[in-house]
Amino acid sequence: MLRNKTLIRKFLVVSKRVYLSTSKIDDEQGTIYNIDIMMPLQEYWRLLDLIKKADFLLASKEQMADIQAVYRRVFKLVAPYAMFETDRLWLVKRSSSQ
Repeated sequence: MLRNKTLIRKFLVVSKRVYLSTSKIDDEQGTIYNIDIMMPLQEYWRLLDLIKKADFLLASKEQMADIQAVYRRVFKLVAPYAMFETDRLWLVKRSSSQ
């Protein structure tokens, strides 16, 4: 039962691609968006699977529409766990845009 209550804190880094980091990435140019998240471990594993799928699609040079669809799923999954309301709103907007 403890596994369901375990939370993990990460930063969702959004740049040319989306990935997770254990620390905030400094960006002097303003091209990287860091989102502080704290989520249950089970949801974290789901998130990792989605990010791996997006990375695979990028490496396979799939159509950008397919990659964006996976990123929208990532944003939708992460939105409830964003630590700040501004980040949560940003994620909700990106998860619903087409």
